[in-house]
Amino acid sequence: MAGEEWIQKEAAKEAALKKRREEAKENMTPRVEKTVQAQKPKELEKPTPPKSELEKKQEVAMAEARKQRLAAENYAIDQLKQSSMKLNAVRTLKTDLADEAKKSHSITASIIKHRNKSHVAAEEVVGQARHRWLSTLLTLLFLTLSGGASYYIYLYYYLPYQPGTSSAPNSSSPRQFIPTDKQVRIEIADARGQFLDRREILKRLGALIDESLPGGGALEQLIPTKANREIGIEEFLEIVKDPTATRTLHPWLSQSFVFGRYKKGDDETVIFLILKASDQNTAFQGMREWEPELPKLFLNITGRQKFSISTDTNFKSEFFLNLEARDWQGKLTYIFLDPTTIVITSSESALAEIIDRQRQT
Repeated sequence: MAGEEWIQKEAAKEAALKKRREEAKENMTPRVEKTVQAQKPKELEKPTPPKSELEKKQEVAMAEARKQRLAAENYAIDQLKQSSMKLNAVRTLKTDLADEAKKSHSITASIIKHRNKSHVAAEEVVGQARHRWLSTLLTLLFLTLSGGASYYIYLYYYLPYQPGTSSAPNSSSPRQFIPTDKQVRIEIADARGQFLDRREILKRLGALIDESLPGGGALEQLIPTKANREIGIEEFLEIVKDPTATRTLHPWLSQSFVFGRYKKGDDETVIFLILKASDQNTAFQGMREWEPELPKLFLNITGRQKFSISTDTNFKSEFFLNLEARDWQGKLTYIFLDPTTIVITSSESALAEIIDRQRQT
């Protein structure tokens, strides 16, 4: 018994010693830290300022807000975990109208159906109007072509051709620069509207020129026509020129002209030409360049040999009734009635009559 008590006392001593060692070890660390802190320089130590009441309240509010936000997030996550997620399609006016159109008894469906019917009806009306317009246009075009073709057939195939001359009353004409006693139309084309042979045309012109006239100073206008259309000066000059001669254009001349005949007393019938210049600045020079061809022109029209060209084709300047004139051997003369009106003839009597009538008008 005594041995067991001794063992128990020794064990208790060792336990108490071990406990004191552990307590001593635990108390050793704070003392070291205090020693290190005691060795730091005083200037490195910075005192922490005390917090104000406002800062403390702000920290408390922020902590409470973080706590509430975290609680809300956790609650949302729990809800998402417990229920399935469903996304709805984005609604637009188009989809709403389509949904309403499926309901046959809704007001929106009635409006949509009425609009569709109106659109279809409008398209039908436009189509019908376009069809009527096109039909009317085609009908008018057909009638116009039919009328033109009928007139052409009547004019060139069924209208009887009357050779010779035709008389016209003394009326004003856009080609008539001076008043004449009579107008005679000369058709120089066949029934189909083609020019006659040159020799036939000159034969008709010569017959009219040689035809007897009253001796009281009659002045007549001869109007060459092609299918009832008065021809221009370029067409006239092309007809009466020599077939072998080179065609000469006169751009300074207007297409309007007067071709006529005149007789006084027992004198022979003479012809005259009245021309209009389109450009007075070049008319005089144009006539000077045309002078060598003028005698041959009157020879072709009249067939009279006095207009045969000799070696001398020069025109000379002179004055006639206070107007400057150009004369060729006393057989052919031309003057400017005004800056754009030119008279060419072979008779001084005809020239004086034309000047007098022009001054009277």
